Amino acid sequence: MKITLEQHKDKISIETEGDDLSAIEFLNYVCQLMLCAGYKYDSVKRAIYEKAEEYEYEDKPNETQYE
Repeated sequence: MKITLEQHKDKISIETEGDDLSAIEFLNYVCQLMLCAGYKYDSVKRAIYEKAEEYEYEDKPNETQYE
């Protein structure tokens, strides 16, 4: 799998051996990309926490729409 972030003419990529990442592994790579792009650790942590809280109180989406 290749995950790429492009920002202000900079390109940061992470490549993994396979495509079988768990959700937490994928999220970890996204957080690493954000940190490499200059986001502050506390901002990344707060954003992830706030998004998790949003998901906690939302109706569960139809899981087949993401397959």
